[in-house]
Amino acid sequence: MRAILTMRDLPMPWFPRALAALDLRPRDRVLFALPSTALAVRTVMQAIGKDGRIVVLEPQHRRAEAIARELPEAEVIATSDFDQRYGAFDAVLALPTHGPLPVPLAFAQLLQNNLRPGGRFALDLPAPGMLPALITAARAATPMAAAQIEATFAGPDAADLLAAVQACGMRRVEPLLGAQLLSLSSPLELLDLAGAAVDLTQDERLSLGDALLRGLGTTGACEALAHRTALAGSR
Repeated sequence: MRAILTMRDLPMPWFPRALAALDLRPRDRVLFALPSTALAVRTVMQAIGKDGRIVVLEPQHRRAEAIARELPEAEVIATSDFDQRYGAFDAVLALPTHGPLPVPLAFAQLLQNNLRPGGRFALDLPAPGMLPALITAARAATPMAAAQIEATFAGPDAADLLAAVQACGMRRVEPLLGAQLLSLSSPLELLDLAGAAVDLTQDERLSLGDALLRGLGTTGACEALAHRTALAGSR
């Protein structure tokens, strides 16, 4: 059974810039899709205050249940239906750590169906080849699992996401910085992330761990590049 991903599994340096672009305010109504962690949801709740409203969309039932247990004041819906209407929201945020993800049109429809006129959005998704160090190590050490790892840690191309969002009537759409540096306590944090998202045998874990240590050249603290596809704008 895979572990539920927590903030300790992977730092999210893209989260603060997504929040800054979203400009959350007290009493905002927020639709938060694919939050990755309960801590991310809590951070949004602190920004909107006790008079705000947050609805969380999380496709993985175990993760949805974990968020609901930790934050009973949040409305958590276990669903992958992003083309539905869940209300009229002042802000929409999507912040997945990895896939599989809905297609760009689904994210655009999420905005079209749920963002009030004048509302703001930030979509911060994995980009193709999100974690180069992990992908390189997987190709060298675990060729049978490498394709699945690469597909799991990949999202839409920026041009495809931009076209879908603009076609659904979003305005003032701007890209956010695509490259981020992850501060890791060890290269094995990337192994833990892969193991939480993809089924790996014990031998594959050992081989992938060795390859990550060699590739990043350390057993201790290090940095790893992450590519994100991120847009912000309004309706």
